[in-house]
Amino acid sequence: MNPFLVSLLANAVGLWVAARFVPGLLWQGTTAGLVGVAILFGLVNAFVRPEAQGQSGPRANLTLGLSTFAVNGLMLWLTGAVGGVLGLTFHVAGFLAACLGALVISLISTPLSVLARGRRARPGGSPPRDAEIEAPDRGHRPPDERERS
Repeated sequence: MNPFLVSLLANAVGLWVAARFVPGLLWQGTTAGLVGVAILFGLVNAFVRPEAQGQSGPRANLTLGLSTFAVNGLMLWLTGAVGGVLGLTFHVAGFLAACLGALVISLISTPLSVLARGRRARPGGSPPRDAEIEAPDRGHRPPDERERS
C-alpha cells in the first residue's frame, strides 16, 4: 500500500480517537471531512513542523525533549484553526487539549502505520543475520600467530 495513504489513514484514525476521547477536541462531520482534516494535519506537519522544530531546537535539549510535545500540540492547534477557516468541522479548544490530542494521535497513528506497512523484507528472503554477513576482502588479512613471532 502507498506509504502516503497509510499515514493518511493512520492520522485519520488517530484524529477520530483523539476527538472522541480528549476533552477540548471536537469533530463533527462526515468521514470525508475527517479525511480532509487528516490531509490538512499531514500538510501542516510536512511544511510547518520542521520550521517549528528548528526554532525550538536548543530548548528541546534543555527540556529533555518535552518541547516536542509543545510543537506537536501547536501543529494540532494550527490544524484546528486552519480547518475552521476552510470550513472543516474540527475544533481545538486550547493548548492543553492540543497537546493531549497530539499525544493520543501519535500513540494511535504510529503503531497503525507500522502494522499497515509491515516489515519490508529484502527480495530473496529475510535479511541476513550479522554473523552471516561477510566482510569484503580488502586484499590483506590479519597476520597469523606464527607470522608475528
